[in-house]
Amino acid sequence: MPQKATVHQKQNMIRPESIVYNQLRNQYIYEQNGDIFFADIKSGITKHITQTIEFESNPQFGFLDKKIIYIRASNLFGLDIFTGDTLQLTNITKVRLGRVAGSRPKVKRKPGLEKTSCQILMFYVNEKLKLMPAMPIENHFPKKRTQNYCCS
Repeated sequence: MPQKATVHQKQNMIRPESIVYNQLRNQYIYEQNGDIFFADIKSGITKHITQTIEFESNPQFGFLDKKIIYIRASNLFGLDIFTGDTLQLTNITKVRLGRVAGSRPKVKRKPGLEKTSCQILMFYVNEKLKLMPAMPIENHFPKKRTQNYCCS
């Protein structure tokens, strides 16, 4: 007889739409409660690969499935699956634009021309992918997940 799930079970449930498989579909990654998890299907092992105060999101396999790419604090990070080394791939910081007292702005911005941090991030990702062997971008960032990076 089916039983109702407890609150704890509901909170620890993996949302199917958050699961991202590698190309061989023998490993997958997902985000849960602001952390990234890695699972190997054959061995049945699941590893909690990020455990920080900051919120990590949008995990993807990249660099020919050798790294897990994710976003933390508007920056892109890459975790090497084999060595466990983490590399910060971008350094996007918030820039405060404004006048210094008594000065005039040098450039007047037209509305709508400001680049968002998401647009800058996608430009960086696209530039990095150009240096990799020719593969469709969908292999690294599936279309449904790429939309999460862009701001409208």
